[in-house]
Amino acid sequence: MGYILKTVKSSFLLITSVLLVIFFAGCQEAVGGFEEYAGVNLIETHPFDPPVPTDWLLSNGTYVNFTDRTAADATGLPSSADISGLTIPNLAANGDFENGTTGWTNGGSTTIAIDSGAIDDDTLDFVIGDAGAMITYNLLTLTDFDAASSYRFLFSYQMKSGYGAYLFFEVNDGVSEISDLWKPEPATTTLSYEFPYDAPGDSSAVSQLDGSPFFAIGSVLGSPDVSTQAGYLDNFRVVRTHVAPTLITDATTVLDKSVYFDVPLVETGRLPLVSGTYRFSVWIRREESAFLTPLTQNSFQSNGISLRMANLGDGSSHTAFIPADSSWSSWQKVSVTGSLEIDSSTDPALRLSIMPTLGIDQDCGTMLVAVPELMLIP
Repeated sequence: MGYILKTVKSSFLLITSVLLVIFFAGCQEAVGGFEEYAGVNLIETHPFDPPVPTDWLLSNGTYVNFTDRTAADATGLPSSADISGLTIPNLAANGDFENGTTGWTNGGSTTIAIDSGAIDDDTLDFVIGDAGAMITYNLLTLTDFDAASSYRFLFSYQMKSGYGAYLFFEVNDGVSEISDLWKPEPATTTLSYEFPYDAPGDSSAVSQLDGSPFFAIGSVLGSPDVSTQAGYLDNFRVVRTHVAPTLITDATTVLDKSVYFDVPLVETGRLPLVSGTYRFSVWIRREESAFLTPLTQNSFQSNGISLRMANLGDGSSHTAFIPADSSWSSWQKVSVTGSLEIDSSTDPALRLSIMPTLGIDQDCGTMLVAVPELMLIP
């Protein structure tokens, strides 16, 4: 009996040992497989090659575009990096007033002129002397104007002393129906402000601009507060925002101001995509001053960047909104990270998207981009 128990015990230990060896061998194989991915850029063969990247597609060439910035300073980048400019253009021509008052019309008792340096290099100087008088910008002249779309209005403003206590700005459909009226505060005679950034609670998005729409300094209301307003306006910017910010997490939506790349499930010379945690990164930097207002008209710095890594199989996605800051004066790597369950029946498997603005706070502007990376994190 003792012999039988001893034999059973020995057999149990032998089987247990074999199972443990198999288990650890399997673990080692899995770890080894992931180790193979460590430090590997899965989209290395899909750079931002200028003048127009081959594999990165523009959602719409009117609302976002690439520029060839091969000659930009590459200090701080990995070697042999291709550099491109990524721009959301201002749909309003002469928004920086570097071309004088072109595009702006004064009606009634109003005066307009260009002041050098009141806010930025060239600034619109205006006075409205009568109730109901306005200085207007014809919105039908916006690039690719679409009455059914929503537009966002952004600008810098400053008051003059000795006039009314407020500044009024209006978007009108041209049939005396105000689409939106703004009386942004704070407003002082010593500081300039940014609308809507310095006007909490004011929505700057306007939709359904039927008729003959215009943007106005002043208002058809003609109230006493409006009748004596005077100040400065600069950096007038208009962007289309017909894709709601909430849709930025929808994997199937191509964002209207993005560049994107659909990553194949399998690609020659590259490890296959497998389920796991991925990090999508891109190197970014502020655009150089020679390519901005006033040296290059109507061109501004981007207010940030949005990155989206979307799973085309199950529709899930991971998004990062990264505001611009002072560190962007040199090359920085920004990224979004998340777990993705790869569907072997969906090819391409992933969609990587870049917007050179904040998806929840859209603005026009330009930035430099280089070295896109997609890595599986072991």
